[in-house]
Amino acid sequence: MKIIKITHVYGKIAYLPWEDEYPLLEYGSPDFFGQLEDFEKNIHIIFEERKDNIDQAKQLISDAQKIFFLGFGYADENLQALDFNRLIHQGSKIYGTGLGLTESERRKIESKLRGKKLEIVSERFTIDDCDSVMLLRKYL
Repeated sequence: MKIIKITHVYGKIAYLPWEDEYPLLEYGSPDFFGQLEDFEKNIHIIFEERKDNIDQAKQLISDAQKIFFLGFGYADENLQALDFNRLIHQGSKIYGTGLGLTESERRKIESKLRGKKLEIVSERFTIDDCDSVMLLRKYL
């Protein structure tokens, strides 16, 4: 897990053991609810300032050959904040979860991700009807 760069645009509750950062949250921790007040400051909502996470995500998108969206809502506001359409390039291969979405809904998301970059063919986009773990197992 240490070699996979994961960016949480809205932050995250806490760090996991392999991240060697604090605050640390052990998976299945029984005192999770007792720590909620400590963790809530680490999460941001869509309209809050998220400059550091956004800048980091933009750089990763710009450099990446493979991009995975896990549990991502594909909201226009998120894609615009990431400047996704401008940053993806011909060499990018994009994978995303689309659990429970119809084929038509998945095609709309692919179109939204591509934006006006028609040179990036639809074969470079895979929005799959699966959860995050299965997506990574299939395409990583």
